[in-house]
Amino acid sequence: MNLDLEQVFKYYRELEHQKKALEFIEKKLSPDEIKEFYTIWRSPVEEAVKANPDLLGEIEFHMTLRKSSELLYGQMILRSTRKAQMHVCVATSGARGWQSHDDFYQVAKGCIPPCKDLIVDLKGFHSEVRGVEGMFYPIISTKRELNRYKRSGFGVHVDANVLGTAGCLGVKTTRDFEIVKRIFKDAISNKISSVPFKLVYK
Repeated sequence: MNLDLEQVFKYYRELEHQKKALEFIEKKLSPDEIKEFYTIWRSPVEEAVKANPDLLGEIEFHMTLRKSSELLYGQMILRSTRKAQMHVCVATSGARGWQSHDDFYQVAKGCIPPCKDLIVDLKGFHSEVRGVEGMFYPIISTKRELNRYKRSGFGVHVDANVLGTAGCLGVKTTRDFEIVKRIFKDAISNKISSVPFKLVYK
């Protein structure tokens, strides 16, 4: 029997039995194998950057966190490999009433925690889950910094039907999300499979 990891990641929903299954696999790998996995996952981008310096190089999310009964929004900024601003759109992270600095440990409610090792998988997959219908681009903690918050399953998606997110980055409008998808697709076609994801909270 073969292990189809693509299907595993596609249907991962942060359920306890899913976490235990992934922990089982991780324990079977040596430190060198885990390092090699992350090296392959991130994929070098130097050649693509030389060919087109205006390709996507990193993603930032800026938001002022505070206690509020209203849903708070921030800005997602897509920057090129030369740090030039490619696109800015309104986005959110977390559920209404759970968007303060005290809520990072709140599973399925608080904003994505301020980890320094995050990347966005630009390939993504199509989701049928209510609230995140359409393309979903996983946000991955490469050094497992998210583990201390006991949270996972984050991604970038359009904020569809259900306002607010379970911690994911939700782009407010479909129009903006279509632009984001086009930029991601262009990066993928130039062999850039992932980019750093930086959180800037106030």
